Amino acid sequence: MTDIASLAMRVAALEEQLRLMREPLFKRVARMAEAWKLTKREAEVLELIVQAYTNKDIANRFKLAIGTVEIHVSRVIHKSKCASRAEVIVAAYTGVIP
Repeated sequence: MTDIASLAMRVAALEEQLRLMREPLFKRVARMAEAWKLTKREAEVLELIVQAYTNKDIANRFKLAIGTVEIHVSRVIHKSKCASRAEVIVAAYTGVIP
């Protein structure tokens, strides 16, 4: 591959990433929830995770036990194939879905 072709591919990839980053966060989160096949509750938890809610905050919001929220959060992380809650947040803000 020529240097020009390689550079063109890199520019196209960066343009796509910028396009994804301009997409409103709530749309990215909805797209992620669909791609990861999250349940309705897991999708709701995902929305709050990316807004930096703690497990306690999420539990209070939905009137759930913290243990129940921890299960939902771990399922979101598992289904997303992310290594951590932080990676889930980064995926949401960058638009890059693992």
